[in-house]
Amino acid sequence: MDYQLLINIAVGMIVLLGGWVFKLILSHISELKSRIDTLLMKHVDDMDEIHDRYTKLALSLPDKYLTKSDFNSFSERMNHRFDRLEEKIDDLKKSNN
Repeated sequence: MDYQLLINIAVGMIVLLGGWVFKLILSHISELKSRIDTLLMKHVDDMDEIHDRYTKLALSLPDKYLTKSDFNSFSERMNHRFDRLEEKIDDLKKSNN
């Protein structure tokens, strides 16, 4: 048997095993890339949902707080009550003198 034939068989087996390992590694990398793409899409969807929720919250905040007209009516009522208190204090001063 010729040594060249043995070397060719050995190199062929090594290349076959190397190709098989390379194929396994590439298929694993491809699977990981697809999983990463799926997670990226889920992340984008989650970020869109969070953005929508915060936008709705920001738009609903003015409805939850005091409006200008409510504040004006409140301040008028408070001023009226303070005026009444001042009148009562003045009446007390007059009655004591």
